[in-house]
Amino acid sequence: MTLDYFYGQSGELFAYFRIPKALFQDSRFRQLSTDARTLYGILLDRMSLSAKNSWVDERGRVYIIYTVREVQESLCCAEHKAVKLFRELEQADLIERKRRGLGRPSLIYVKNFSSGLPKAQVQNCANSNSCAAENAVQVQPKPQSNKTDSEEYRGWYPLFTVMLGTGCRIGEVLGLRWQDVDFKNRTISINHNLVYRVQEDGTCTNHVNSPKTKAGIRIIPMLDEVFDAFLEEYQYQKVIGFCTDEIDGYSGFVFCTGDGKVYLPNAINRTIRSICADYNKEEESKAKEENRDPVFLPKFSCHILRHTFCTRFCENETNLKVIQEIMGHADISTTMDVYAEATQEKKKESMTSLQSALLVR
Repeated sequence: MTLDYFYGQSGELFAYFRIPKALFQDSRFRQLSTDARTLYGILLDRMSLSAKNSWVDERGRVYIIYTVREVQESLCCAEHKAVKLFRELEQADLIERKRRGLGRPSLIYVKNFSSGLPKAQVQNCANSNSCAAENAVQVQPKPQSNKTDSEEYRGWYPLFTVMLGTGCRIGEVLGLRWQDVDFKNRTISINHNLVYRVQEDGTCTNHVNSPKTKAGIRIIPMLDEVFDAFLEEYQYQKVIGFCTDEIDGYSGFVFCTGDGKVYLPNAINRTIRSICADYNKEEESKAKEENRDPVFLPKFSCHILRHTFCTRFCENETNLKVIQEIMGHADISTTMDVYAEATQEKKKESMTSLQSALLVR
């Protein structure tokens, strides 16, 4: 194939990825690889689409969605190279990533490379007539008011999905390590739990304990939603880094804070209370606008999520021994109490349905 030449201004007719000159000229970015600079140009180009579609967070910041797979396809590189390029841009403070959970790709905030640079050094009027630049300028991001839809809470989805989808105790979930998660066989191994103790100075520290009884050591099959939650968390940590905490000789924990520390159990209950409070406040305001009664979230805790799983399990499973083993109950009477409660409600529903079927009108 023989390519033609450009004549006159014909080169201006095509779409381009624009890489800021500052990435080559400013001393802050000279350590960046050429591929990292190219990726930044691609992400910057994607910003115009996000601005046009009003993809903004509650603070009015524009974000984009661009996965490792897309980087591989755009730059024709392997997965480890794509991950490395993301990290390179993060280290240069050119991007910031936030997880969303539930199998959703992370959000990427492309940061302004021109911060701290003279205006004349970063602006280029000759390039300002590109479609991408026009779209980005014309569309002004509008802050979103729905706090419960914000990324602050979406990042908790994987943890809550695992809790509600396995019925595990909060200490068992927070104590999970990646080596306890078997993606191939879709199971998780519960063999220890995380507890926190209050020290004399008032601070709390995490410790690892073995289950009090043999019943606490068990294998739990994963629901599809639980599998997806673990996979999302693993893929996210492959990009931003895994947990760095080591507690009583245990490491590689699944759920951790943004700085690589394992959560304290009471922090999870505080988060649940915050989510409920924010949702109920918004629901009350929305109900007034729509002239209806508000539907509030009730107060609940990590233990309620475990109890909810057990109740739903009892409604769909008649083998008490299976339920006991999955829940890790040492005494089957505990299982029977929940089962009796669940089946009582089920019997009422069944009789109501039977009444409708038997009545002849």
